Amino acid sequence: MCLGGTFEDDNSYCDEIDFLIGDTNLDHIVNIQDVLVLINLILENESGYNADINDDGIINVIDVIDLVNIILN
Repeated sequence: MCLGGTFEDDNSYCDEIDFLIGDTNLDHIVNIQDVLVLINLILENESGYNADINDDGIINVIDVIDLVNIILN
């Protein structure tokens, strides 16, 4: 299992990835664009890198609320 700024790739190795929690479009800035990407992922029933903000295994409206809280705080 990969932790921190990493992710598991094909269950065989980990690639180092620097990320910000909530940066769903991977532009290294957490802002309203990330909220829009997250909402589109939910509406299209797709998963996305760094989209499960609360890490519960489900991408849903709770993640949107958490992402908005990250931006506002």
